[in-house]
Amino acid sequence: SLSRFGYVAGGADTIVNAFLESVGPKGTLVMPAHNHSWVGAAPFDPSARHTHVGAVSRAFLAREGVVRSDHPTHPVAAKGHLAQFIVDGHDHTMGPMARSGSYGKIADAGGKIVLLAPLSSNTTIHAGEMWAETPAPGVMVHFIKDGRRIEAEVPRVPMHVAAFASVNRA
Repeated sequence: SLSRFGYVAGGADTIVNAFLESVGPKGTLVMPAHNHSWVGAAPFDPSARHTHVGAVSRAFLAREGVVRSDHPTHPVAAKGHLAQFIVDGHDHTMGPMARSGSYGKIADAGGKIVLLAPLSSNTTIHAGEMWAETPAPGVMVHFIKDGRRIEAEVPRVPMHVAAFASVNRA
């Protein structure tokens, strides 16, 4: 969240530039690009560069060479050596944090998390919940594919039923 920094000369692009410089030409930068496109909200259009997670992610999505996963609720955006590998296959057929999806690939690659928000906003906690087989319901989503609106059920979508703050203190 850019607002957590206060004034930053150059805004969100300055943050994105710093991350890209940090990972270097051989690294890969991945950011959340969540849309939460369950039925009742706008359908997810993978070609659009919109996200619900703030200015930094929007600035990253606008960069040349950034690819995005097709997951309608919790897509990720990536740029770099492993970018296409990380986004491939992460779509409506799997839970957002499925072990075989983008979050699992990031973990397998030894990825590191830089949190620019309060600990209570750490989406990766849901990956732990999912990988531990915590029960989670499916949700109806909709997305645009080949110019058509499609409805489908995404399995095992984590819900915010408990306060993350208590998990982060553990």
